[in-house]
Amino acid sequence: MKRIRCTLSAVCLAVSVMLVCLSLAWAQTPPADKGGQRLIWFTMMPGSEQYTGAVAVTHLINQHSSAKVIVRPYARVIAGQAALHAKAVDLGDTTFSNAYHGCYGLKSIVHPEVEEAWPELRMAIGSVPLWWGWMTRPDTGIKRIQDLKGRTINYDIPGQGVKTAAAEATLRVAGIEPGKDFKHIGADNPPAAVKALGLKKVDAVFAPFRGNMITEVMATTKLVFLPFSPQMYAAMVPEAKMTQIFKELPAGYIKGMDQQQYVLALMTLIVTRKDVSEESIYTVVKAIMEHARELDKTGPEFKEWGVKEFALPAEFPIPVHPGAIRYFKEAGMWTPAAEARQQERLAKLPK
Repeated sequence: MKRIRCTLSAVCLAVSVMLVCLSLAWAQTPPADKGGQRLIWFTMMPGSEQYTGAVAVTHLINQHSSAKVIVRPYARVIAGQAALHAKAVDLGDTTFSNAYHGCYGLKSIVHPEVEEAWPELRMAIGSVPLWWGWMTRPDTGIKRIQDLKGRTINYDIPGQGVKTAAAEATLRVAGIEPGKDFKHIGADNPPAAVKALGLKKVDAVFAPFRGNMITEVMATTKLVFLPFSPQMYAAMVPEAKMTQIFKELPAGYIKGMDQQQYVLALMTLIVTRKDVSEESIYTVVKAIMEHARELDKTGPEFKEWGVKEFALPAEFPIPVHPGAIRYFKEAGMWTPAAEARQQERLAKLPK
């Protein structure tokens, strides 16, 4: 009996020591968004350009800061924003349009799924603009967007309403009616569409000018980028132009782009919530801004990371997070115009 009591005492002591150790470990483990920064980043599914970019950028943040950021993919951008609203994730990449319509609860042709406002959404930092346009192969004989009439093409990708709206706007200004003047072949994501182009399953695709799949296709197939003129952009419907900017890319911007190219650019940003700690967002923004050039060797899509006009755009769509403002002030980027824009965005938040 004495031996049993001694054994029980030893077990109880061991359990007590274990519980104390666990308590100390838990106490030392930083909460999700405090100074130790364990953060979850939402993005699109593996295989997408967004996922590839998110992995590269979060690796950069983890390498150069105290933050520990992991990537969690979602099938649709709006699902990632819903997870952010529900506090299942802490930040992630989205478009200006998604952030604006989600934050202010505005429905549109592009965003019919908006059912409520999420006024707690905040901008952390401007992301990589997504240049996109029409591309084909030399063997198709297609030279202009107008030549897509009667051809087999792809532009509509599940969960990417902004992209679909932009593509259809470019077709309409070229005199082509969506759903009527061509055959559309579906694809699960933009890389799958580009792959279908390389395999000659479609004649042309509306896709981003970046990503591993384009690089892979270009290794065996020369891509032809169809011209998109300033006049065509001017003729687009206002709602389509609200979600895009128009820019000229220089020759050689990506391999195979032999001459300057006018493109549509989907502006993107890293969005977070106002309750995510100031220290966390400050740390993320600082790491990106101070080390962004390390991403250049990863691919041309990272050329704009950290560039001032994209990191803090003049017309940012939603209020900026205090942690980001703290960094931008330190860097001399937070101007009176930026403060005025911030107050304007805050004043328009739903009450």
